[in-house]
Amino acid sequence: MNTKLKLLSALICAAVLAGCASIPDSNERASLSDLSSNAISGWETTPALTYRTHRQAAQLMAPERIPEELYQKTISLELSTRVNIEELAQIIQMSGIPTILATDELSSSSAYIPSYHGPVGALLDSLSTASDLSFTWASGVLVIDKDSAYLLRIPQNNEIGEMISSALGTMGAEDVEASKEAGLVSFRASNRDRARIEAYLDRLAVNTSMVNLQMAVMNVTLDEERRRGLDWSSLTLEAGELGLLGEAAQEGVSAAASGIEASVTGVAGQVSGSNLGLIFKSDNLNLQGVLNMLSTYGESRTVQNLTLKTLSGIPVELRSGETIPYVEEITLNVNERSTSSGTNTASVDTGFEVEVIPMYDAEDQLVTIELDLSMKNLVGWEELSTGGSDRAIKIRQPRIQEQSLTNIARLEAGETALIG
Repeated sequence: MNTKLKLLSALICAAVLAGCASIPDSNERASLSDLSSNAISGWETTPALTYRTHRQAAQLMAPERIPEELYQKTISLELSTRVNIEELAQIIQMSGIPTILATDELSSSSAYIPSYHGPVGALLDSLSTASDLSFTWASGVLVIDKDSAYLLRIPQNNEIGEMISSALGTMGAEDVEASKEAGLVSFRASNRDRARIEAYLDRLAVNTSMVNLQMAVMNVTLDEERRRGLDWSSLTLEAGELGLLGEAAQEGVSAAASGIEASVTGVAGQVSGSNLGLIFKSDNLNLQGVLNMLSTYGESRTVQNLTLKTLSGIPVELRSGETIPYVEEITLNVNERSTSSGTNTASVDTGFEVEVIPMYDAEDQLVTIELDLSMKNLVGWEELSTGGSDRAIKIRQPRIQEQSLTNIARLEAGETALIG
């Protein structure tokens, strides 16, 4: 089973192949140039990156700040001891700014301001940074509280809402609630935590891009003479240039198939008993050329060729297969007068399932792809029998082969990757 992806964020391309190991050297192979002579049909018409003007994806709506004319009011303080917050409110009130405390709990808090001369607003900003105090302007009054209420406008998606809510909680926000219907996240945070939250949201806003996944899935059924698999080493792939494996894996890869072990140097991947693990990246790849090459080993066909869209960090899944019913159990009841029988049926799912999580980095224009691939193939039927020779009962149950692959790759815009 082979899969090919092209990811565009806007646009990054990637590809997936679930393949096999090696084949006899006596057979003629298609060269890499034959496979990469032309772009994948239809994919090259989509630009690698597309920029669109739009409002910020994650926009923070903060409480109103103190008016500029009051912010610039000059205040002079010479205090020999600490003052509690109630006394601080009285001092600010005396400077001409109406001030109240949000809760009585703040009365026990204190601040140390030995000497200050300058704008009132700058003093409030400094106190917000140094302590868990928040100063907001509401209905013509300065309100002192331990935190402020914020609203964050986000895309209307459950996964994004949960991701942002979790991140805000780790950065000190409280009472975090997300609403997909309104496209909002509400929370409370101190001014000190707000700086970290704004830095996170600024980064999130540019990275939360739309990603297009162009995916082709190819199925290969090996004939009797090619059961040893595919000779990936004939593609002359360079592991060091990919940076997808650890040092040990890049030095050389061992592949085992049907009890035959081959050393594959320069192939970025690991091929185990599941026969999955090759990675190849190229800016130019010919889908028909890949099919032609794979057809030399048996029957090859394109199962899926489609485009999926998702937001950065949101997984997408593709599943193709069928459900096969079978008789799981036969019961036989025999007594002196009669004989009765019954059957219990079950089913097994075959085919493949791919989950891809693309994460876009706007600064480097790279997409990190987390890919999970699993396959179940029906390889035959087992005939089972029970009972004596005169009452033998035979049933057929499926024999299933399971394969899986997990991979992480970083791709540039317009780049194609083959993973097999």
